Amino acid sequence: MTTTTRSGPPASAGACEPDTRVTRSLLGHGVLAGPVYLVADPANGFPRGTPPGPAAHLSWHGMGHLAAGGAGFACLVAGCFVVARWFTGHGRPGWAVYSRVTGVAFLVGFGATASGSDSPAAVLAFWAAVTAALAWLSAVSVYAYRHAAA
Repeated sequence: MTTTTRSGPPASAGACEPDTRVTRSLLGHGVLAGPVYLVADPANGFPRGTPPGPAAHLSWHGMGHLAAGGAGFACLVAGCFVVARWFTGHGRPGWAVYSRVTGVAFLVGFGATASGSDSPAAVLAFWAAVTAALAWLSAVSVYAYRHAAA
């Protein structure tokens, strides 16, 4: 087995190494995840104009959404606290607080709807929590994207 090393002039300051390009690509998708998520199947009066009660027909992507939601939401809450610890260790207290508050808010909002309640207050709390958490995901992805090469 032979290995080759790349020779030639050093990369310019504006060039990205392959690992950095992949990381930035994934972070770019993290920025898009929130807005894409918020266009799931209408039900229970959301969005405005949708009849109250469960949807008459749940699409295949709606079923997949529900099946993955519980585990994904638990991981999102945990991720908020993991990222908060990272920000704390890197001297970014504002980002750390933002991450912790988002984690707690999302846990409360998710708990409101996971309890089985479909009251307007629970649905609104959950929707607000999802919006806040996905805004956090986009913000952290932009932060990481800007600092990926560093």
